Amino acid sequence: MLKSKVFLRNPGQFLRGNFLFVIFRTFLNSRTILDVMLRDQEKNVRFEEIPVAKRFAGRPLSELKLWRYNNTILVGLKTKTSWIYKPAEGYMLEPGNALVIITNPEDRQALEELMR
Repeated sequence: MLKSKVFLRNPGQFLRGNFLFVIFRTFLNSRTILDVMLRDQEKNVRFEEIPVAKRFAGRPLSELKLWRYNNTILVGLKTKTSWIYKPAEGYMLEPGNALVIITNPEDRQALEELMR
């Protein structure tokens, strides 16, 4: 889907390729977070799933102190039977939960070490 309307001054623009240039330029300037995750070599952010350590079972999500990880966004929690999107800080973690996050390699590694 194009994000901007394209008006042609004359029908000959189709033949000269100007119209295609406008379309390609529009698509190249339209970057979503998925575009960044899939193509950007600099940001290197990915969706990750990190199992919650058993020692956090029965404790609130807030004890993970996810705010310390500046390059991490908690999308949800995977439970044994379902998904919880944007869980509350007071959610009590259970055995078998996994964090579903958007993060970079450094924060992912730090969270994996926390879960050991």
